[in-house]
Amino acid sequence: MLSSKQKEERDAKILATVNVFVENGCRMSDEKIGKSLGLPSSSVGRYLTSERTKELIGINNYAFIKRERNKNRILGRKKGGSHRKND
Repeated sequence: MLSSKQKEERDAKILATVNVFVENGCRMSDEKIGKSLGLPSSSVGRYLTSERTKELIGINNYAFIKRERNKNRILGRKKGGSHRKND
């Protein structure tokens, strides 16, 4: 169980992660967000999609973030896969 101080720290990290994601047009990867905040990319993904995030930012903002992450996933799959030389 987390102490109240640990909960406050987690909440601050969640809000900072959400801010960086939104301020960068929702097109920043988990890795880049993690590097800018000093967090592992797995934590970034968890912070952006956790139930606690929904409680902190509200269901509409949470749904927006989920939609944008899904768009990023689709865009990443469209762009990826080309390893041809001289393109």
